Amino acid sequence: MADVGSAIVARLEGDPAWVDAIGDRLDWGVSLQETPFPRAVATFITRDRPDHYTGSDMASSRLQLDVYSVVSSQEASDIAEIAIGILQPEDTVAGVRFTRATEVDGPNDGGDQTDTLYVYRARTDFALLHTDEGV
Repeated sequence: MADVGSAIVARLEGDPAWVDAIGDRLDWGVSLQETPFPRAVATFITRDRPDHYTGSDMASSRLQLDVYSVVSSQEASDIAEIAIGILQPEDTVAGVRFTRATEVDGPNDGGDQTDTLYVYRARTDFALLHTDEGV
């Protein structure tokens, strides 16, 4: 089965608006402290797997994308909106066919005070249906 996470990264990093805003500063699960801002972290909240041996049915994944900025909550939200524009439509990338995202929640504002600065966060959740290309 194709790698859904790699396909998501390819969708984002294949878009000039995303590259202009954040470059390749997208990590899975956790972002390294020394990664420059703005940056993003993607996490699968749930992954549904087909319950048969062919692996060809549509699978459902809930993806959380957190965008971090030290400039403003608006910058974080603007970058999250770019991600929505990329990940919401139907697309086929890196061997994975995505239907239109069935749900998009966010971006929601948040953030945390560190010892030296405030880090703004825009969280967006996506409900994605996907399958291997050609199915």
